[in-house]
Amino acid sequence: MVTLRTARGAVVPAAVVLLATTLAACSGPATVTPSAAPSSSTTSAPAAAPTSASSSAPTSKTRSATRTARQDPVATRTVYAGPDRTSTLVPWDEPTAKVTGSGRTPSAAAGSANLKILLDDGFGIRATWTLTCDPAGGSHPAAAVACGVLGANGAKALKASTSTTCAEQYGGPQKALVTGTWRGAPVKSQFTLENVCEVERWTAMIGLLPPGGV
Repeated sequence: MVTLRTARGAVVPAAVVLLATTLAACSGPATVTPSAAPSSSTTSAPAAAPTSASSSAPTSKTRSATRTARQDPVATRTVYAGPDRTSTLVPWDEPTAKVTGSGRTPSAAAGSANLKILLDDGFGIRATWTLTCDPAGGSHPAAAVACGVLGANGAKALKASTSTTCAEQYGGPQKALVTGTWRGAPVKSQFTLENVCEVERWTAMIGLLPPGGV
């Protein structure tokens, strides 16, 4: 057995010395490699913005400029009065065109008259009568009766009511306009059925005007 003597004179087996030397060579200072800390500001590629289906431009639709006109059955009930055409139909009472109503029709000498009577049902349907008196004529369906009513009640009923105490009484949407000349004076008289006074004026002229009301 091989032995070695130390500096202090101790005898140590050579195998022990060799083992200690080998261990010393192998065991150096421990090196600790710290692991990299995760970055607090991790940069990632921004996600692509989703494409919305609604963001796309809407498909344009071509609309036809031509529209089919809808025929209004009400508008075809009567003949419209035009510059060269005259209807004798009462817009709200066609096709009978009655004008005398009920009861006795007043009658008196009218004198000279040349009138145009525009009838309006209140919904856009109109008709026009013409009336002459002395002698009676025109397109009015009862010219002689109309002249008698004009002579009896025209002086009062053709004037607009000046009363401020007319009771509320709605007689209907119908209107009438009488224009022209009578006894040498101009006439422009509007008739409605909006209150008691207007209803009385209209009633006094039934025969020249058709019965009003719905």
